[in-house]
Amino acid sequence: MRKLLPWLLNAILILAVAGVSAQNKETSRVPLISNQTTDPDVQKIFQAALSRGGYILNLNRMIANAPKLMAPAGAYARALRYTADDIPRNYRELMIVRTLQVEGGDYEFALHTHMARSCGISQAQIDALPHWKTSNLFDEKEKAMLAFSDEMDTRQGVDDATYKKFSSLFTPRQIVEFTLTGGWYIGHSHESRALHLPIDEDLDKATRDSGCAAGNGSSS
Repeated sequence: MRKLLPWLLNAILILAVAGVSAQNKETSRVPLISNQTTDPDVQKIFQAALSRGGYILNLNRMIANAPKLMAPAGAYARALRYTADDIPRNYRELMIVRTLQVEGGDYEFALHTHMARSCGISQAQIDALPHWKTSNLFDEKEKAMLAFSDEMDTRQGVDDATYKKFSSLFTPRQIVEFTLTGGWYIGHSHESRALHLPIDEDLDKATRDSGCAAGNGSSS
């Protein structure tokens, strides 16, 4: 049995890597619009991103199939991240990562775990999210926020006891910001799964303009 153990561990590792590789190379159900697009609305947005050394996300290449929605979608995403600022960014990213985890939004989960770490969330906290209720890595406010987030991701919605605790720790403005943020990423989870959106190959470049140390570049 001891002789078989290294072989079994290697086999498990190979299967895990293959699974991630397959996910990263998943074929999108809609075209991912290239930099050579002739649509003027898409050209303007792509060129602006590239001129400042930015990276065009697969998400944006997907949305570019509906050119008139690109600018409004990007503006709303940036507003959630940079102007809805009554709550700390690390709280917001923690909620986003948990929402994506629960909803199966693998595309955005890959991006936002990178962003979360740049905002001070540890890898240990990310790893502990599936069992946050019993973890000692989250404070009272974070646990109230995670309870609210988890119940947002159900058909029944947030119950009165969870909301009472949440609202005792956050202001109405903060509650609305959290709710709109959670709703946005619930939607993104469903969109990326429905269209088989492949994970961006270079996550460092993909999140360079959107982490806590960056400006308001990409619209993930």
